[in-house]
Amino acid sequence: MVSPRSRQVIFKSAPPEMLNNKINFTVINDEGNRWGFSTVVN
Repeated sequence: MVSPRSRQVIFKSAPPEMLNNKINFTVINDEGNRWGFSTVVN
């Protein structure tokens, strides 16, 4: 389930190899600061 306050942004600080795999960096500011990321390889 995806909370309405969550956003998926690209983590630009990641290495080029990881950017090529299109990293979905999910930022959740629901309770405090929760950071979660999942790697998506096409």
